[in-house]
Amino acid sequence: MHFVKGFLKQDQLDKAVNEMIPLLGPDVERLKYSVEEDWSGDPAILFKIVLSENASRKVQLFETTRRIQAVIDMHLDPLSEWGLLRYINYRSHSELAARQDKAWA
Repeated sequence: MHFVKGFLKQDQLDKAVNEMIPLLGPDVERLKYSVEEDWSGDPAILFKIVLSENASRKVQLFETTRRIQAVIDMHLDPLSEWGLLRYINYRSHSELAARQDKAWA
């Protein structure tokens, strides 16, 4: 991970993520991300995305998450542009409130 942090321009990544967020639309209530090592020690970007209740409904969830993934891949391109594997975790607004998980705060 030291290699990635040494070459990763955090301010440029922050800017790229902030420019991408409006493209995700109203289904995404909040997006946080961190750059860290994945389970095998590879450099990764981990997204924590809070979805609206409407976007979290079973009939819409697959389409919503597929669209969000496509936006991230097209506009941020984590692997090619940043050398980071992409991981996305989703929670609904109500799930976030029920769990009170500090990692998602």
